[in-house]
Amino acid sequence: MNNGRVWRFLDSIFFIILVMMLSWTAYKEWLPKDTILWFVYIYFAFRILLTFLIEKKVFKFNFTIFIIIFLCFLSMFWSIAPSYTLKNSIILLIQTLIMIYMANLYKIKDILILISCSGTIITVSSFIVAILYPDMGLNMDKYYGAWEGIFTHKNNIAEVMALYILFEVFLIKVLEGKIKKSLIFFIILLQIILILLSQSTTGLFLLVFSLVFSQILIYLSSIKQTYLKASITSFFFLMFIFVSGILLIYSSKILGLFGKDLTFTGRDVIWDAANYLIGLKLIGGYGFKSTFIEGSFFYNYILSYLDFNITIGTLHNGFLELISYIGVLGMVFFLLALILYIVRSFMYMKLSSSKLKVLPLTFILYVLILNTQESALLGSEFALIWCIFVYFQTIFLLER
Repeated sequence: MNNGRVWRFLDSIFFIILVMMLSWTAYKEWLPKDTILWFVYIYFAFRILLTFLIEKKVFKFNFTIFIIIFLCFLSMFWSIAPSYTLKNSIILLIQTLIMIYMANLYKIKDILILISCSGTIITVSSFIVAILYPDMGLNMDKYYGAWEGIFTHKNNIAEVMALYILFEVFLIKVLEGKIKKSLIFFIILLQIILILLSQSTTGLFLLVFSLVFSQILIYLSSIKQTYLKASITSFFFLMFIFVSGILLIYSSKILGLFGKDLTFTGRDVIWDAANYLIGLKLIGGYGFKSTFIEGSFFYNYILSYLDFNITIGTLHNGFLELISYIGVLGMVFFLLALILYIVRSFMYMKLSSSKLKVLPLTFILYVLILNTQESALLGSEFALIWCIFVYFQTIFLLER
């Protein structure tokens, strides 16, 4: 085995571990995640330096991503916990550099295979824990009987499984061999079962909507005749407006069918409090990752605003969370990065002949929907979202 194969093998192993550890609360109650992650970070830091200094590899990257990271570092000067903000900014930087490194050396198909390996391990682990250790693998409180597996919440397992399924559906398209495809299909079935057993309507909605959207994109991208494509696109757009209108008019009844209400399980109260607090420090925010530090003004105000007994650690909205961290200034640069991502996704879809060409756009739709209900955008435990976002941003530059 030559040096290239050894490094590729090590990269794969450490990346699989990275994906598992960044899949929200996976293994949080079972493994020393922070310690494991620091070993992974140290390995990739060494690999990046080796590749850059010894192999003279020039990495391409998206500049707007680093402006956002710079603002995270800068926010330590007005954070109530500057050392904590600095530490988390360094972690964000390392995660970003790892994904830039992976994008410059590994193709999308390679990354999907590694992500699928991580998903398979997490899926099997969740079944084992839920069956053998039901007191930890199942919810024994408010959502009695809902499967959580190796996660700490039913929504976590469902939303992570939905993301893995999304990637694996595309992976099947590029894998060769019936045995490999059948294996991935079997894993997808197990992951769908986990979503159903978790009783998470959010995860199920994410899965269905993302897959339907991806199929529409695939169909549209296959049409070569310009006028026909424009007509069908207009039809889907009008249908989207129509369905959105129906959902808006009958929202309370529809949500009731899924055991939800217009308060989104009390999230509206949290959002009201967050909007007031954000207004106090609108430009620069409160400092990256410093809002939910116990005893802080932000944290105490949120708790005092709630009229029910609950422990919270996020604002349950990724966009509000980002603004609370680095202000409107940070949101402006994130929106710029998002607009560039979407524009380049359409360009990639138009110019690429790959079967994976609609995956980046489908992924960002998943991210946007998820972050209306959860905080999974910047500095989240679900840091895999940020990592894949950076990866695709880099891929667009490499394949222009």
